[in-house]
Amino acid sequence: MSKPASYTKPRLCGVFLTLWDQEYNQYSNVLKPLKGGWPHLTLMYCAVDVPAHALQSIAGYCLDRLIGHKVNFTRAYTNSFEPEDQKGHTRTDILLDVDDVTKSKIQECRIHATKLLTALGIDMSRVYMRDPHCTRYSETVSNLHHNRLGLTQGLTDMCETLNDGLTQKPPEIYINGVTLL
Repeated sequence: MSKPASYTKPRLCGVFLTLWDQEYNQYSNVLKPLKGGWPHLTLMYCAVDVPAHALQSIAGYCLDRLIGHKVNFTRAYTNSFEPEDQKGHTRTDILLDVDDVTKSKIQECRIHATKLLTALGIDMSRVYMRDPHCTRYSETVSNLHHNRLGLTQGLTDMCETLNDGLTQKPPEIYINGVTLL
């Protein structure tokens, strides 16, 4: 089915909580993604247009509750999926799971966001709020390659190294801001 001539793809938008390593600043080996943007926890991202004032209100609510909050990473793990925009490929992410207190605080902010967006008539089926985590690394390969080889040894080793580091010397990570997309 073709889209009508008046169709415009909604811009991707969202609210993201930026992270800071107290000891290593922006040079953190734990936080620093090997590609992508600044280390963050995703509060929500949307594949539907959300008014700027709504995103700003949600960000203000989050700042009030989360700025300076210490985040404890509990483990590194992998997650594999087929991206909507890259059919025939598998993306594998190495994710850092967060502690229950952080999850609870993020959930409180998400409840506020849901109430606000619902009141504005936003289609919540296009608003994504997955388990809170920090993406450390991602790799996309063809499904054929992924199905033959599974996870590469490099990804498995990276996960083990991160888990060892989280156990031996847990980093001091704090939420230091909110950014909007």
